[in-house]
Amino acid sequence: MQGTESEQQQQLGQLFKACDLDGSGYIDQDELASICSGLSVDELSDVFKQLDKDGDGRISIDEFAKGYRDIALANDSRKRERIRQRLRSEKSEEDKAGAEDEEYVGGLDEGLRALSCQEQVCELYQNLHSVDKPELVTQFENILLNVLKDVRQYQLENERLEKTYRKEKDEHDKHLRRLEEEMDQQVQSVEERVRRQEKERLESEKIELRNQLDSEIIMLQHNLKKLQQTTFKLCKAANLIVERKSDYLRQMGVVGDVMT
Repeated sequence: MQGTESEQQQQLGQLFKACDLDGSGYIDQDELASICSGLSVDELSDVFKQLDKDGDGRISIDEFAKGYRDIALANDSRKRERIRQRLRSEKSEEDKAGAEDEEYVGGLDEGLRALSCQEQVCELYQNLHSVDKPELVTQFENILLNVLKDVRQYQLENERLEKTYRKEKDEHDKHLRRLEEEMDQQVQSVEERVRRQEKERLESEKIELRNQLDSEIIMLQHNLKKLQQTTFKLCKAANLIVERKSDYLRQMGVVGDVMT
């Protein structure tokens, strides 16, 4: 049924009142039989049992509404199945058979389910069959077949684009990981080079300090040697002075003795 939910409830209420001949608020089997005069006794009994959910021998408006919806859904399913069978027949006439045919019809079935107006399409298809104009049915089937082909092509293209996107994303992620690894390697290389240069600088400074220390030690040794030589000369001069003084004193003592 088409229309909003409130309109559907209103139509169901009107239909229930039309079936509730005595206005009791329930539909019994006799009332259903008078309304559905085209059904056999067995068919009428089956329909009544399906609608009488609680088995109390009468149909309430809630049971009637639920049963009506179940019947409408079943009719829609049958309509869709007839369209699928028709599409399968049309495609078989185009030399598509076996597994390829099943795959193709399955794709068209997916396209039919993708239509937001599939119920309206099924109802229109059923109505065209009822007007006894096969040329309109054929034209509608061709149009519907082309539409479903396009829908299926769009679905396949969308799937292809999604796969392409995922593949490119994976490649992009791999490229980023490679770049990160290369950057890490470059950073490590720079750090190693800096450490090596720092080590070489320290070694160079150590060598320079050692050379300076060696030069200072050599200079100190040279100065010490000169000091030792100077000290030796001073000692020798002092000894010479002492000897001369002693000689002088001895000579002065001898002169004194002579004079006395």
